[in-house]
Amino acid sequence: MDSAFMGATENGRYSVCGGTTKVIDTDGSPPITSFSGQEYVNRIEEYSEDWSYLKFSRLKDGRFYRVGPLARLNIVDSMGTPAADAALEEYRKKFGRHVQTTLAYNQARYIEFLASCERAVEILSNPSITSTDVRTPVDCVINNRGGVGIIEAPAWHAHS
Repeated sequence: MDSAFMGATENGRYSVCGGTTKVIDTDGSPPITSFSGQEYVNRIEEYSEDWSYLKFSRLKDGRFYRVGPLARLNIVDSMGTPAADAALEEYRKKFGRHVQTTLAYNQARYIEFLASCERAVEILSNPSITSTDVRTPVDCVINNRGGVGIIEAPAWHAHS
């Protein structure tokens, strides 16, 4: 099944915790939309079906999208680390720039894992990782009863 894809990116680079959310169409161009977490409720609608406890989501225009490793590789221009970028280049030579093939998920997972390992080594090699200056004191309480969580998949859900 051909679908749109949604994932996070920081200026075209792979990201699992930051950047903007980008949605591309089945062929990858042009981007359907790009938005920040604060704009979630204006771009995505969540709904329920009588036959499931699952909360479903789709674009406000009714189109469905996929998330996960395949979506993230379709969204990004680079992984941001040398070995993962080389693996991404090889992957795209084999499958193309925008991949719908479900079997490519395994290779996409590998490329993400490789990027994560390279990034972990980079972070752990930084001397500031053992700094004692690691906490910003909270000086006020914000009484906000709602929020949007975006992480990893990215999986978006509004909570109120």
